[in-house]
Amino acid sequence: NEFTDGFLSKVGSYIEVAVIGDDLGAQQNLLFSPKTYRELIKPFHKNIIENIKKHTKAKVLFHTCGSVYDLIPDLIDIGVDILNPIQTTANKMDPCELKKSFGKDLVFWGGLDAQTLLVLGNKEKVNLETKKLVKTLGSNGGYIFAGSHNLIGNIKPENIVEAFLTARNVGFV
Repeated sequence: NEFTDGFLSKVGSYIEVAVIGDDLGAQQNLLFSPKTYRELIKPFHKNIIENIKKHTKAKVLFHTCGSVYDLIPDLIDIGVDILNPIQTTANKMDPCELKKSFGKDLVFWGGLDAQTLLVLGNKEKVNLETKKLVKTLGSNGGYIFAGSHNLIGNIKPENIVEAFLTARNVGFV
């Protein structure tokens, strides 16, 4: 806390988004039980976020991969503003359900399947999925269009171009 307080008190006015992260989920499940998260990890995350918000006006972006639906209420509770990435191929990470359940409290970042669609899909499938994501997660704001993870080397470049052209053409980018 001493370091964070000192650092943030000096540069806090320049920070617009503070990024923190801990992978909490895998493809099918959480990496540990919600009880374990709440008892051991959540207090640590809460302390970090309280420090950030004490010294800045920054939004807090929390990075966690995987199936984290069951912990999203906890993340909102401790002050997370933006959830990254939305890994739509992970269990229980359906964009419609996420938007319905948490869209009033969170900004969603990501969602375009970088594991399968961008690697194996074609431009038509990318176009359809992009439109669906923008319509679902982007309705009433609160969405940053991006891949569900980093864009890795085996992704087809034409699929990346198609995704961003489609998002722009539907008035999103």
